[in-house]
Amino acid sequence: MVINEPCVMCEEKPESVFHLLFECQEVQNVWGTTRFDFSSWTYHNSLLEWMTVEWDRWGREKKCVFWDEACVAGNGAPLDVEIPSELKREKPKAPYLKLNVDAAVRSSGEGALGGLFRDSERVVHGAFMASAPALNDSTLVEALAIKKGVEVAHQMEVLDLVVESDSRLVIDMLNSNCNHISLLCSICVSILDICLGFNDVYFKWIPRACNMCADKICKAARHVTGEQIWQDSLPICIIDACTEDFH
Repeated sequence: MVINEPCVMCEEKPESVFHLLFECQEVQNVWGTTRFDFSSWTYHNSLLEWMTVEWDRWGREKKCVFWDEACVAGNGAPLDVEIPSELKREKPKAPYLKLNVDAAVRSSGEGALGGLFRDSERVVHGAFMASAPALNDSTLVEALAIKKGVEVAHQMEVLDLVVESDSRLVIDMLNSNCNHISLLCSICVSILDICLGFNDVYFKWIPRACNMCADKICKAARHVTGEQIWQDSLPICIIDACTEDFH
């Protein structure tokens, strides 16, 4: 898969690994404003060597490398998921509607949310775009995209819902016991509270390649302020996106 998109922070140069970590002016501003001295990377023979040293030092100082949410979501969840040889969109069984959601980040750091509803015959029943505050955490923005989606589904009086997202951590969290204190957990709990108004709802992780429609919508939402919800008629950008993952 070839990805040639501009950097979401400076929106000028291609988003390579080197640019994302060091070259981007926005990133350099972050390095410069931290209370740590990262200038030592210029004295190492390679960036990989420097990053390895910094990671090891951080791990020894903090004595905790992995985020607690990842451990909680992983309890009982199979991590060795078999990847099918052919990826394709699965139709929901009637009377379920399928909600595909995704999230992107604007250059300002704010989130851009998007999603759409389709039935077993691929008929689009609605779509939405929305904004989210700058949280500096893509996982939280993905969770807010799901929350906005179920809120819209509740407004549309949907009764049976399948929610699909390519954020594995959020989906695993929603399918586990959210019983610890964190911002991600609180968002997931609020999502589950909204879902009490449905007859049935379940959350499913899908690969990004099967979520391209929502991916296109959330990227278009980066250029939209506020919230937009469509039911009766759809804008051209969403109509074009609706066929992205049919194959």
